[in-house]
Amino acid sequence: LADRRFARLPILAALGGMIVPAVLYVVLTHDTAAGHGWGIPMATDIAFVVGLMAILGPRVPRPIRVFLLTLAIVDDLGSIVVIALFYAGGVQWGWLAAAVAGIVAMIGLRTVGLQRIWCYVLLGVPVWFATWQSGVHATIAGVAIAFCTPMQVRRAGDVWSPVGLLLDRLHPWSSFVVIPVFALANAGVMLSATGVPDAGRVVLGVAVGLVVGKGVGITAAVWLAVRSRAAQLPTGVAWPHVVGAALLAGIGFTMSLFITDLAFTGVEALALADAAKQGILAGSVTAAILGVATFVVAARRRGVGQG
Repeated sequence: LADRRFARLPILAALGGMIVPAVLYVVLTHDTAAGHGWGIPMATDIAFVVGLMAILGPRVPRPIRVFLLTLAIVDDLGSIVVIALFYAGGVQWGWLAAAVAGIVAMIGLRTVGLQRIWCYVLLGVPVWFATWQSGVHATIAGVAIAFCTPMQVRRAGDVWSPVGLLLDRLHPWSSFVVIPVFALANAGVMLSATGVPDAGRVVLGVAVGLVVGKGVGITAAVWLAVRSRAAQLPTGVAWPHVVGAALLAGIGFTMSLFITDLAFTGVEALALADAAKQGILAGSVTAAILGVATFVVAARRRGVGQG
């Protein structure tokens, strides 16, 4: 990623992988009451993608791992921006100004070289609270705080990372407590007929958005970037790898569930939310199967991972 031509590629791919699924969803649900759910198929679940790449092992070349992980991170950041701009409540400008002031203060602490983590925590908590009260979704506060926390500092001749230390301490809680509780609380879905005429269109819109939208959007964006010489494929990466990565990016479990709960609120929208969750499950499983199959076939052709 030190070369801008390579770093540019996953960024452009992530944009294609967000725009095309949203467009497909809108096309398939344009005359229904579910149009507000266009952000649901835009998201990629990093955890599942990384897990599947680990299972695939050497069948996934190292450059495509970096490409796909970078793409997923950009995709997550884009999803958070979409949530903040389009799925937030009415903005309370006083609270938002307070949150911005807290962020500015954190930037100031970083600029003067303050290294103590507790200072950033003391400012980060009220920044999160003010963001939440402002009506802008509080997930955007987490991203802003992460950017403000020092990446690398020197102390007594040693170099250490406050962000890395926070990551090590918070990762077990996030991975083994927060995410499982969130998934169990939000993935429940009634598979019986709901009687809502738009439900089938929502299922189709989400599933097609995740599988076809991600696959076509990412692959097309990469092809256009390479064709126009705006970027280039890393050494050792072939087009089947790009297609496989694009399909794996269609796994949109946790973030898609999150956006579903924001898009469909109220008793009258529960059936639409259930339909969207059915589409998420169907689309994510299909994308995972197709992505894994693509990498396995590509590896067999190259004689990788056999025996």
